Amino acid sequence: MSKIIGAGKTIENITSENISISVDSLGAKVLSINIDGKNILFYDKDDIKHSGIPICLPFFGPLKNGIIKIDGKEYQIGQHGFFRNSEFNMIKKDNMIICTLESSDKTMMIYPYKFHFSAQYELINNGLKMVFVLKNNDEKVMDIAPGFHPYFAVKNRDEVYFTTMSKTGNDSLNGTKVTKLEETGVFNIISENNSIKKTKVINAPNIQLINHRLNKTTIIPGDDNEIILNADMEIFNRMTIWRDNVKDYYICVEPSFVNNAVNDGLGLKIESGGEFQTTLSIVVKT
Repeated sequence: MSKIIGAGKTIENITSENISISVDSLGAKVLSINIDGKNILFYDKDDIKHSGIPICLPFFGPLKNGIIKIDGKEYQIGQHGFFRNSEFNMIKKDNMIICTLESSDKTMMIYPYKFHFSAQYELINNGLKMVFVLKNNDEKVMDIAPGFHPYFAVKNRDEVYFTTMSKTGNDSLNGTKVTKLEETGVFNIISENNSIKKTKVINAPNIQLINHRLNKTTIIPGDDNEIILNADMEIFNRMTIWRDNVKDYYICVEPSFVNNAVNDGLGLKIESGGEFQTTLSIVVKT
């Protein structure tokens, strides 16, 4: 595999037995999970934006008119928030990389909260464990609607599958209209067992699945691998399935929130002095 090049100031790497990862200081973005010589994440050195695992904080997706409303004031902020475009501090410790971001005068101009955020990446058997902690150091309640945006590498674009218990989703290709999966034109339900549907991706979806419910989602990225994405779906109210174009060699399966949730009161609240914490893992099934 060619050398991983990031968009930030630093790349940190850790290796243990058959697995290694590379993390970019810009956005604390994991750019590679290399297992037995193969990166299971999509990576393009000329398109870092659409590579690896972007962290979508303080919110996922676009906001209505690109505006976040806080304490009666409006702040202009881009899609998926600003964490993914921020430079993180990184340290290596044993088989872990720990990335941290603090609020600053710059962040307060677009998101007026004092905070501390950490992303801890730890190698596990055939995969990666990720622990994310956002602490509210402000005196007021913090509103968030987080998401995590893994780009999984795809070998055969016509043989991509995932599992879900969802029956409907907010279809962003149709004005976020709630649509049955079989009516979206981008999925085929291949089989169903105990309400778990093996679903084939047949086009370029942009759908936020409602009542996905699976804490362990299986992804088959067009080859013999089965990837298990572990996420607490008691926290996230959507699982987004997305790729920009049917010709793209990736599929994104993203624990997330519905668009504009942070403004519509559908996100999470962190009390003053409190914190949000969640753990994700990505493991190749053996």
